Amino acid sequence: VLFTGTIPTGWHMYDMGPYGDYGPNATTFTFEPSSALKLDGNTKALSNATRKYDDLFEMEIGYYDGKAVFEQKVKLLSPQATLKVNIDWMICDDTQCLPPTDEDFVIELKAIEETAATQPSPTVTPDTSGEGTDATAVPDGEATIDDGSATDSLASTTAVTDQGEFNSPADS
Repeated sequence: VLFTGTIPTGWHMYDMGPYGDYGPNATTFTFEPSSALKLDGNTKALSNATRKYDDLFEMEIGYYDGKAVFEQKVKLLSPQATLKVNIDWMICDDTQCLPPTDEDFVIELKAIEETAATQPSPTVTPDTSGEGTDATAVPDGEATIDDGSATDSLASTTAVTDQGEFNSPADS
C-alpha cells in the first residue's frame, strides 16, 4: 500500500524520525489491528529525506519537500480485508510550524491472482470528509503518483496495491 503526501511549495514535512520529546513531530502511521490481514514489516519511506542540523530543534532532522511516498506491505489472511490507518504529520516553513495534523484512511483490499487486470479495483476512502484529503485506488498493482509524472509498479500476488494521498493543511 502506497501513501503519497503532497507538500505545498515553501513548506517541508518531517520524516519518520523518531525525535523524542524535544524534536519535531515525526510522520507516523498507526494501523488498526485486523484478523483479516497482517502487516509485513514496518512502514518505510520510499522518498529520500533531506537531512540537516536544525537550529530551532537543536538536532539533525530529516524532511521532505514537494512530495513524500511511504509504503506498507500487507499479507491478506482472507479473500478481502479492510486496512485502517491513521497518518500523523507536521509541516514547517523557514519561520514557523503548523500544528500537527492527522487523518484516518480506510482501504479495502482484495486478494488477486497472477492476472490482476481481471480483478475489480479496490476502493480507498478517507475516514473523514476534510477538505484537502484525497484517497484513490488503482487497479492491477500499479500505484500512480499524484501528479501523473511517475508510476511505481508494485505487483503482488497477495493484495492489490492502493495509494492513499494526504495533503498538508497549508493547502487549505
